[in-house]
Amino acid sequence: MNLGKMAADKGKLAGRMRWWHQFLSPDRRSHILHRVLRHLRGTKVSVALSLVALFTTLGDALLSESLAEAQFGLRYAQAVLATLPLQWLFAGRVDVLLDNLQRLEEVTARVERIAGHETKERLDRLARWDAHRTQLYLVCSTLVQLTVLYDLAMSEWKGRWLADAAATLLGFRVDVWLSRTFLFMLGCATYACCLAYYTMLSFILTQSSTTMELHVAIGQAVQTGPCSRRWALLQGSVFEAALGAEADIAYVLPFMMFGAIIMPLLSTVEVLLKREDVDWFALALAPAIFTEFIPLCEAGDGLAEARLGITTCAYHGPWLSEHTVQRRMRLCFMQAGEGRALRLRGQGIGTLNRFACKETIRSWFSFVQILINIQA
Repeated sequence: MNLGKMAADKGKLAGRMRWWHQFLSPDRRSHILHRVLRHLRGTKVSVALSLVALFTTLGDALLSESLAEAQFGLRYAQAVLATLPLQWLFAGRVDVLLDNLQRLEEVTARVERIAGHETKERLDRLARWDAHRTQLYLVCSTLVQLTVLYDLAMSEWKGRWLADAAATLLGFRVDVWLSRTFLFMLGCATYACCLAYYTMLSFILTQSSTTMELHVAIGQAVQTGPCSRRWALLQGSVFEAALGAEADIAYVLPFMMFGAIIMPLLSTVEVLLKREDVDWFALALAPAIFTEFIPLCEAGDGLAEARLGITTCAYHGPWLSEHTVQRRMRLCFMQAGEGRALRLRGQGIGTLNRFACKETIRSWFSFVQILINIQA
């Protein structure tokens, strides 16, 4: 699958939105590979497999003889827990995501039709960058899957407590059969978890960067020309789509922070303490705070700045050449740029921006040092 190829209007941001719509859509007429990936990243079957994997690994971790022996199972269980809400969202509420994406695509197409040459070039660059970023995150997903599967194949803890229970009930050991069964099941669950997580991460960054660029395009239009009803309607449509996207991801972002902050924290401690004996799972997740959390904070900060930028652009516009109705409309643009909505935030974690990133990184390194001292 060539993720850089647009479904239509190649190289344009509206075409990129259309590609995402086809990629996430459960429509039977969509590309066969899109349908396969949809079944892997978010269906009731993948949710059930992930739940079984969660309880299996938790049971092994709780019955382990030492903390070092239980660490892999605990990290795996936390990773599954971080992705279960995402799989459920893809399985049961993907229509809501597609509705907001459809609105964003329509607004983007309208802005591209009437915007200037410089704005169109910037939107085209964003479309190309989004295609490369999606490819990058899907490659990261594949790498994490391979490292986890390798560690699962090399480990000896798969369903150990269930094997003991089965031996007690049956009167003979079935360890080999159960081990292979759980390896296959955990492999499927791992693929579903990684694909759901990195797809949602890339999707959030796509929506945020697109909304930000649309704010910038509208702001430049009202700064260099007179306010018009057309730009006011476009701004209202952008706000509507952005508010819908904010509501959709507000309750899944806290769970994603497990994968973007907690998992890298534990994996970094594992890498620093074990060094030569560290597993590949820890090596793959240790840099996640830089590849996942920081881009989310940058996207959230850009959203807030772009919305405030509309106020600044409207203020520096051609007031003197406008009539009364246009001036009132310009005041509405300035007021619409204020407020606390249209930001990247989740329930219970606040807003993701540069300040949150700085404080989290500082606390993150402090916790790493504390955990190293405790385990040393």
